[in-house]
Amino acid sequence: MRDLSKLHDGIDISTWHVRQHAENLIAAHECNASCEISYALLKPQDLAKTSTGLFDVESPAFATTFLTFRPEEIHSLLPGHKSLDSDGITSYTLKKVLRMGSIDMAPGDIVIDNVPLAVLTRHLTIQGMKSLGAHHGVNMLSKLSKAVCSRALEGHRCNDCPTLHFVFSPVVPVKKARANMKGDWIDDDPTPLLWESDLEISTEPWPPLPTTMVEIARAMQCYCAELTPDAVEESGCCVCGQLTWKRSLLPFHEEAYDLSLLEEFNCTRLERRTPDDPICEIKGPVLDAKLTDICPTCHDSLRNGRRPKMALANKLWVGDVPDCLKGLTLAETTMVSRVRFNRCIVRVAKGHFKMHANVIAFEHPSKKIYERLPMPKEELAEVLSVTYTGMEPPGDDDMKRTPVLVRREKVRQALEWLKLNHRDYADLSIDFNTLDTYQLENVPFGLLKSTTIAEGGNVLAATKSVFQNDDEEGTHDGPCPFSVSGITAERHTTMTTSQRKVAAIQWLKNGGSSLAIGHDKKSQSMFNNSALYPQMFPWLYPYGYGGVDQDEHTGHISRENHITWLCMYYDKRFQMSPSTLMVMFNHQLIHQSSKGSFISMKRHNFTRVADAIQKLDPGVLLAVSERLKNGGRFIPKTPEEYRCSKLMDEVDVVGSHVDGSLAKKKYQRGQIWSLINFLNAPSWFITISPADAKHPLCVHWASQDVVFKPEIKGSKERLQLISQNPVACARFFDHLINLFLKYICGWSDDGPKRGLFGKPAGYYGAVEEQGRKTLHGHFLVWIAGQLPLHVVRERLMSEDSEFLRELTEYIESSLIGEFMTGSKEEVSARVPYAPDSEDRGIHTILVDDSNAPTDYVDPTLSLPEAPPPDFCDDPTSCRCENCLALLSWWERFKLTCDDILIRSNVHTCFEQKSKKDSGDPETTDAAKKEKVAKLHRTGKGCLNKDGVCTARFPRDIFMTSSVDLETGHLNIKKQEPTINDINPTVTVCNRCNTDARFLLSGTAVKAVVGYVTDYITKGFLKTHQIFATMYETFKKHEDVLDIAKEERPGNGARQMLTKVVNSLSSKMEVGAPMAALYLLQNPDHYTSHQFVPFYWRNYFNYVQGQWSNFLDFAEPVEEDTNIIPEDVGIARTTRSFIDPSLQATKDDIRTELGVDLEDRVSAGVGIIKVEDQEDDVIVLESGGGVSSSTGEPTVAGMRCCRYRLAEKSDRRHYT
Repeated sequence: MRDLSKLHDGIDISTWHVRQHAENLIAAHECNASCEISYALLKPQDLAKTSTGLFDVESPAFATTFLTFRPEEIHSLLPGHKSLDSDGITSYTLKKVLRMGSIDMAPGDIVIDNVPLAVLTRHLTIQGMKSLGAHHGVNMLSKLSKAVCSRALEGHRCNDCPTLHFVFSPVVPVKKARANMKGDWIDDDPTPLLWESDLEISTEPWPPLPTTMVEIARAMQCYCAELTPDAVEESGCCVCGQLTWKRSLLPFHEEAYDLSLLEEFNCTRLERRTPDDPICEIKGPVLDAKLTDICPTCHDSLRNGRRPKMALANKLWVGDVPDCLKGLTLAETTMVSRVRFNRCIVRVAKGHFKMHANVIAFEHPSKKIYERLPMPKEELAEVLSVTYTGMEPPGDDDMKRTPVLVRREKVRQALEWLKLNHRDYADLSIDFNTLDTYQLENVPFGLLKSTTIAEGGNVLAATKSVFQNDDEEGTHDGPCPFSVSGITAERHTTMTTSQRKVAAIQWLKNGGSSLAIGHDKKSQSMFNNSALYPQMFPWLYPYGYGGVDQDEHTGHISRENHITWLCMYYDKRFQMSPSTLMVMFNHQLIHQSSKGSFISMKRHNFTRVADAIQKLDPGVLLAVSERLKNGGRFIPKTPEEYRCSKLMDEVDVVGSHVDGSLAKKKYQRGQIWSLINFLNAPSWFITISPADAKHPLCVHWASQDVVFKPEIKGSKERLQLISQNPVACARFFDHLINLFLKYICGWSDDGPKRGLFGKPAGYYGAVEEQGRKTLHGHFLVWIAGQLPLHVVRERLMSEDSEFLRELTEYIESSLIGEFMTGSKEEVSARVPYAPDSEDRGIHTILVDDSNAPTDYVDPTLSLPEAPPPDFCDDPTSCRCENCLALLSWWERFKLTCDDILIRSNVHTCFEQKSKKDSGDPETTDAAKKEKVAKLHRTGKGCLNKDGVCTARFPRDIFMTSSVDLETGHLNIKKQEPTINDINPTVTVCNRCNTDARFLLSGTAVKAVVGYVTDYITKGFLKTHQIFATMYETFKKHEDVLDIAKEERPGNGARQMLTKVVNSLSSKMEVGAPMAALYLLQNPDHYTSHQFVPFYWRNYFNYVQGQWSNFLDFAEPVEEDTNIIPEDVGIARTTRSFIDPSLQATKDDIRTELGVDLEDRVSAGVGIIKVEDQEDDVIVLESGGGVSSSTGEPTVAGMRCCRYRLAEKSDRRHYT
C-alpha cells in the first residue's frame, strides 16, 4: 500500500501508519490527472485452496476436513425423519458439497440440503470451519482458536447465504485379517546377534607403516595446489551476485538466454541526483552491469527456461553503494540510521605506539524509528560513550582515530542522498539546525572514563594465549581497528543509561572486548518485516530493496539462505559490517528458539509439560540455584523439584534448535562418546589454530582484491582488513580444515585413503573460539586397524621388541617434540628477525638485519612451498635431478618448520601481575629482581602462587623412546621442554601454532576426550546460573502463564520456554567470526560419520510399560512373588517361541515322550518334565490328553520358564 500511494497524488502512507488507517486513506482517494496509471497483473487462482489457506466448499479438500457422522445424526437431519436402512452401516462420511448442478450419486448416498451449522461444527477441523465461514461471510482471523470459530459459526444466521447440498456416503466395515502388531525392530531371528554383514572389518596392519618423506611431499603437492591463485580467486555472477570460483564461471552472452525470465517489477531503482528527478526503475532484465560472467547454477536454470532461485530478480537486488555511504564510522552510521537498535560503549586502548578499539553495545528495548535525523548531541551521548586507556591523556589526533569520530559533511551528504533514493527515507525530515551543532570533524561527546597507565602495552591479558608474547596490537596511525564480538545478557534491556555505562566499564575492565547485542523483549517484532534491515543499515541497503523476510520469498527463499546469500554478495559489503552480522545472528537465535518451541508444542507429552510449567513455583528455582551455588547437588525428590527437572528437559529440547546453545553442544558431546563406542578409542589428538591475521589467503578474501597475489602486506593493512571482515575469517578457517582432513588425514570424497597418520577410520573435530575471538579446532582421529589399548599395553610390557620398534618408528615419523635442525638456541640464532615494515616516525626502531638473507620471508606471513612436481619413489638412493630437487626442498621444509616453531610454539613462563603488585617495589634482592623480570607487560601470567606453570611447562624430556615396564606407558622421544609435540606437516601447511598427541593409554584418552568435550560444551553459564536465569525469566514474565490470555491451550508455556531459551542464549559471548560461521551455515563441528538420535527415555518407558503389561498376565509362583524379576527379552509373535539354547532339552523330551513340543493336545495341564541344570531350571508343562491315533500322551499348551537360580529371578510362565 505504501508503494501504491506513491503513484497517486495526495496519499502519504509512511512506515508508522497502521493497516486500517492506510486502507481508509486509499479508499477515500479519488484519482485525478496527476495520478500515475498503474496496472495489475492477474493470474488464475486455484479454487481448491486460496492463498489464505482456506478451501473452496466445492473442492474435494473441503470434504476431507469433516469427521464421520453417526447414523442417528443423519436420520435426524432427513426431512420428516424418514426411515434409514442402516444395517451394517457404522457411520457416514461427507463425500462432496455442491452449490448447484446435477448430483452424481452412488447407491446408498444421501443428499441433505443446508445442514445446520451447529451440527457441522461438531465434525469440522479448524481449517474447515474457517473455509465454511468464508462461504457464509463470517470472517475469522488466522489466530482464532477452534472454540471461538465454532461459536462464531453457531451464532451465524443465514439470510442470503447460497444453498449447499451435502452428499453423504455410508461406511460399511470390512473384516480384515488381524495385522501383525510386531514392530520391525523386534529381532525374532534365533541366531546370535552379530554386527551387520555390510560392516567392513578393517584388515589394516597396526601399527601402520612410518610416514615417509615421499608421502609428505605428495600430500603437500595436493595441499599447495588448493592455495594457488587459480584455486582461490573469486568473482561475482551477474545473475545472482554471488561470489563464485573464477575457474567455474562462464562468460555471459545475452543472446544465449531468455532474459525475459529475469524481468521483475518494483525491485530496482535508478539513482536520483535532484528532487526533481523522477523515480524510475532499471529497464530490462535485473542484472548486475559490473559483472560479465555467470555461475553454473544460474546458467543451467536459464538454459532450462527457469529463473534461478537466488537471482537478483527474485527481489534480491540491493543496488550499488554510493561514495557518500562508504567509509562511515560507527558514530556516523548511528546518526543516519532510522532505526536505533543499540547503545554502544567504545574502549580505546593505546600502548607505546599502537592503538586499537573494542565496542560493547546494548540493544535498545524497542526499535525506535526516527522521523528527524540526525539526533541531537545529548541523545547521541546516550547511544555512544568512550573509555580511554593509554600512557597519557588522549589528544585530538588520538580521538579522531577512534570509531566514534563524526564528520559533519559526511553525515549531511549521506542523509541527503538517502532522502532522495531510499524508499523508506522519502518522508524523513533532515534537521540541518541540529546537524550544524556538530563540529566539522570531531568526537561530539566527552570521555566516559579515562585511565592513564605508567607502562605496558594495550593487549588485554584475558585475550592472550600462553604462546603469545606481543605487548601491543593495533596500528600506529590512521583509523584504529575495532573488534566486534559477543552477546550480553537480556537484563541490560531494562537498565538505565547510567547502569548500562557502569556495567560496560566493568565488562571492559575484566577483559571484555566485544560488540554485544542483547535480546529484545518482543522478539517476534524482528521478523516478517522486510523494511527492518534497510532502515537499520541504510549504508548496506542504499535503495531500501532486498530486505529479509519478504512476502514474495515465503516458501521459496528461507531466512537462513537469504542471510547466507548476503554474506556471499560479491562486493563484500555485508562481510565488512561486523555489527550487522551480530544483529542478524542475534535475530536468528531468537527465530530458532521460537521455531523450537512450536516444534516442542507438537509433541504428544507437551500437555503434561505445559501443566508442569503452569504449576511451577519460581521460588523453587531460586532455592535450587542457591543450593548448587553453595556446592550442593540437585536430585529431584519433591513434586516441585520434578517440575524444575521437567523444565530443564524442555529447555534442552527447544535449545537444541538454537546455534551454539548448551543443548546443541550436549548433543555434540554425545556424538563423540558414541563414535568412541563405535570405533574404539581414538589414536590422535590434533589442535590447529590458523593465524587469520597473517595468512595471505585470509587477507586476500578479506580485501576487495580479485586477483590473488600472495605478497606480504603490512601489519596495519592486514589488521584493518581482518578486523573488518569476520566472514573471511570464518571461510578461511573452514577452507584450511577441509584441506587438513582431505590431504593430511586422508579422508576424501571417495572414501578414506592412507594419510600422513595412516588410513583413517573416522574423525571428529570441535570448533572453539580463543580469547581474541579467532577460531581454532580440536580433532580426534581414529586409525583403521588400531588394537585395543589393553592389548597394546600387554605387548609393550611383554618386551616384544619387534612390536616396540614398529610402533616407535610409526609415532616418531608423525610426531616430534623438538626442533628438526638443531637445539632451540641454535634455531633462535639462525632465524632472522626482519625490521617492522611500518614507519613509526621518530619512534621507528632500527633492527640489525645484517645477518638476514636478502630473500628471507617470514613463513608465518607466506604460503607453504610446494615440492617439485616429479620425483622417484626412493629419492634418497636415486640421484636424478628431480630427486635432488626434492631433497633440497626437504631441507627447506625442516628449516621452515623450525622457523614457525620458534615464532609461534615456544612457551615462556611469566609471573602474574596480581602477584607482582603485592611485592615490595623497593627490594634489592637479586632473586626478587629476577622474578620481577618475568612479569609480562599485559599482566598475563601462567605461574601460580607455588611457582608452577598452569600450562604444564616445562615438559619432561626423553632423549630416546622407551617403555616404562611398571606402567606399560611408552615415553616418546622429546628433547625440547618448552614446546608441545607437533606434526611437522600440519605446522608447515597451516603456518601457525599447532599441537599433536598420540593416545596410548586409557587414561590419556579419557583426559583428551574430557578436554575436547569440555571445550565444545564450555558453558557461558554454570548450572546454578541456569536455574537463576530461569527464576529471573519466570518472575519477569509471570503474565505469560495467565491461562485466561492464552489463544490456545499450552501457548503460555510455549512462550515461557522461548523466553527462557532466549535468556540463556543471550548470555553467550560469541565472536564475530563464530557468528559469521553460523550465518554462512558452515559446521561448528566436523565429523566423518552421521549420527541418529536414540531417545533412550522413550525406549525405556515403552519397554517398562510392556513389561508391566506382561506381568499383569503372568502367573506368579507363590514362593517367588516377592522376588524382583530379571530382565527378559520378549518376542511378540503369532507362533510359539523356542529359545535356541533349549534345543538340547527339546531333543531329550522328544526321546523320552516320543513327541515334539509343538504337537497339539487337549486341555488339562500337568507337569511332565523338570530338568535341573547348572544355572537354569526348565519347567515344561503339558496337557494330559491322549493322542487319538497312538494312545500315547501328548504335549500341548506347553509353557516354559527359564531363570537364574543364583540370582533368584522371578519365575514366570511363557505361553
